[in-house]
Amino acid sequence: MTYPPDLEPSLEKVPPLVIWNSYDIPVVIYNRGRSDARNFNVTVSIDGVEVLNETIGEIKGVQDGGSIPLTITKKAPSIGGIIKFNVTVDVDQEDKVKELINNMHGNGEGNNIWNDTVTVFVNPPGPERGPGGGGGTGGGWGEGTGTGEGSGSGAGKGVAGGTGEGGAGESGGKTIRGRLMKGSAVSGKEAGGGGKGEFSLVRFLMQLVMLAAALSLVGAGYLLERRRHNSKQ
Repeated sequence: MTYPPDLEPSLEKVPPLVIWNSYDIPVVIYNRGRSDARNFNVTVSIDGVEVLNETIGEIKGVQDGGSIPLTITKKAPSIGGIIKFNVTVDVDQEDKVKELINNMHGNGEGNNIWNDTVTVFVNPPGPERGPGGGGGTGGGWGEGTGTGEGSGSGAGKGVAGGTGEGGAGESGGKTIRGRLMKGSAVSGKEAGGGGKGEFSLVRFLMQLVMLAAALSLVGAGYLLERRRHNSKQ
């Protein structure tokens, strides 16, 4: 009894890049069968353009490793961002290898083509940044505008409506900076849990005026009542 080979290509994930740097697209050809596969070709195309056409002399069976790597080297663009391209890896186009017949792939050739869209993140030079911002709204580059909120104890300041830089907020009173919406009011400092109110000169003067008016009304009533009493005598 013989156990034919079973060829299957795959493409590994491409890590984040830096602009202008060269990088490799790692292609792996697997032999899932027990017998060795010999003298077959492999072609790789990117966006319909063939970038590799190579004859493979031998791949051992799965019990002996059963895979070989192929590398396609490209150069990252000069502008950071997200690039996408379509990659096709075709193994044994000439059907020189008689492959394993099974229920999943029929004559064994059904898994000889790998085709998919590859997404690559290209970063500017500097500290490495992966995809996805840390809680920011900027999205794919680890940057963006945060919420500026925080809780707990610490020396950090949260800037209202700002960039969300800094620490975890303060447990007591803290200065608030920002633009007020129309119709809103703020005292300049946030209460830190039951502090005394600030002195208001305008309110004090209004209270004096109201007290004087009340005294005037009382005095006027007293004078009217006394005049009426004198006129009756």
